Amino acid sequence: MRTAPGVTFTRLPQGGAVLVNGTTLAMTECGEPEAALIEHLLTRGMPAPGAAADAVPPAAALRHLGEQLVESGWLLDDRRP
Repeated sequence: MRTAPGVTFTRLPQGGAVLVNGTTLAMTECGEPEAALIEHLLTRGMPAPGAAADAVPPAAALRHLGEQLVESGWLLDDRRP
């Protein structure tokens, strides 16, 4: 996974993070739990199908958030053609 063109992911000092699209000036802020999931997606990608349900962070939560961020244009899934 990677950020979409023009999008920057920035961790905030007080916790959480922001995603900013420098082209459209759209911005979204997230709390620490979501920021940790996004950071995991950006550094390790989406979990493989059949990943352990008890993995940390949970594979289902990673997949769900990853799909939402791809659909809304914040992230790109490198596995998609």
